[in-house]
Amino acid sequence: MPRLKGKYPKLYQMPSFNNGQLVFLQSNHSLTFINGYYRCSLRQKGKCNVADELSFKYPVFERRLSRAIQSLKLDEEIGRNIFYEWDRQAIDLRKQIEKDADCIMQDMEATILVMKQEIKKTKKISMRNTKEARERYGKLVKITFPSLMHGFLSDLLKGLTAIGKTRIGDGLFVSAGFEKVYLSKEGKILKVKLQGMNDYLFQYVERKKPDFLKNLPFEIIEKIHFPSLNLLDAMNFFRNNNYKNVLSYSPFTSECVFQKQLKKQTDSIKQLPPLEQIKMWETLKDITWQSPHVFFSGLAIPYDENSSM
Repeated sequence: MPRLKGKYPKLYQMPSFNNGQLVFLQSNHSLTFINGYYRCSLRQKGKCNVADELSFKYPVFERRLSRAIQSLKLDEEIGRNIFYEWDRQAIDLRKQIEKDADCIMQDMEATILVMKQEIKKTKKISMRNTKEARERYGKLVKITFPSLMHGFLSDLLKGLTAIGKTRIGDGLFVSAGFEKVYLSKEGKILKVKLQGMNDYLFQYVERKKPDFLKNLPFEIIEKIHFPSLNLLDAMNFFRNNNYKNVLSYSPFTSECVFQKQLKKQTDSIKQLPPLEQIKMWETLKDITWQSPHVFFSGLAIPYDENSSM
């Protein structure tokens, strides 16, 4: 998207919620963001037959939900104990990631070696080998993602306990924390369905402090049944479910979304000279292991504003 020069217009605002995250409970009509307001998506198409469903101005609704979330408080001592527990459990998680990632990295190295031999013979890289490198890179991203999730969880826990200066009602937690938010016609929050990572966080905290959610002014529905709340077991649960609905702003919303993101990030590699392509695949192999967040930021991929990315 092109940058806007000068000051941003007053109504140039990014919504916190994706279309479909907010839903009127009684009619099951989803809301969409248009011109600074959350409105019934069917009303925009002239198909809504519920006259008294209100529209909500941005960012009033986000503030309302944020204030409700800030009713959640956790003693700093309990928070630190959980933080240390996760750190200990993360040792086993790291060992598993290292073991699985090592196998995929060896596969990628084999593919890169074939590419190098191919360049010597034909001066180019076949689509078959490019596709194979992309598939193995995608597997590496999925394998290393739990280490990034551990970092997210730690940040959310700090927000719950106000360790540092962050409160959990700030930032993207409001939108990224919920899969669905169900509203009355007047916009009162009645029920929420948590995203997977926050569902795990709340259940873990509840085990330590059973009254943790007593002041929350809405109901949490459809909680995930985790086989165990151990960090490694929970991450394996998410991984076995392809990380679906772990976070709202995540390429793991579905396998189709993930593959599109994977293709988007790697298509520009094909525009490079063959030897530069080799260097880029080697960089992705190494940097994804060292810094899993690069897939989500796109920092490792050269950006060409004239490309299809």
